[in-house]
Amino acid sequence: MKMKLSWVVFLLTALLVAMPGGRELLAAAPRALSVVINGHPVKGKALWYKGKVYVPLEEVAAATGGSYSYNPQTGQAEVMVGNPPPPIRRELIRPYIKVRWEKKYLTGNNARVLATISNTGDAAAENVEAICIFKDGSLREVTAVTRDVGRLLPGESRTLEFNLFEGYVVSAYGAPIVADGLLHDKILLNGEWTRVSYQLKFNYQ
Repeated sequence: MKMKLSWVVFLLTALLVAMPGGRELLAAAPRALSVVINGHPVKGKALWYKGKVYVPLEEVAAATGGSYSYNPQTGQAEVMVGNPPPPIRRELIRPYIKVRWEKKYLTGNNARVLATISNTGDAAAENVEAICIFKDGSLREVTAVTRDVGRLLPGESRTLEFNLFEGYVVSAYGAPIVADGLLHDKILLNGEWTRVSYQLKFNYQ
């Protein structure tokens, strides 16, 4: 069998050399040839001919997870080429701070916001900083109040309090304006009654 195979190789080589341009084709042929499909090396031998690589159809089907069949009666080969498995998507493990509950209270000379925040992510949130930005009726920023929360574990909640003014508000006459304890939709700001809105922001790692 080895002797016959050697004669076949010899005859094919001689025929190739005898062909027009055969010496150039033989010189350009790679000494070693391997084919990899979808990261899997083809088991069968590949053939290089006139600058192209030929691979057995059944090996292509096997490497792609498909199927191969041949009907000798009709002389038809059927190949179903499969698809490579999709890459595994791994969700990033990260924290996520979310406001679960919030409420705004207005008195005569101050605005107060209570907010319950929670880490709804799957990792601890480090150096959590909650910021409440108070705005006037023209949506201009009046002040920003910051609360240092620290570390917030997954599922952990914290209720925070923000005040537009931390102490008393001094009137134009120099006397403190004391809240009357009643709820208002406006507060006395710089001598004028105005609506107050707010926005919550978070910084964390």
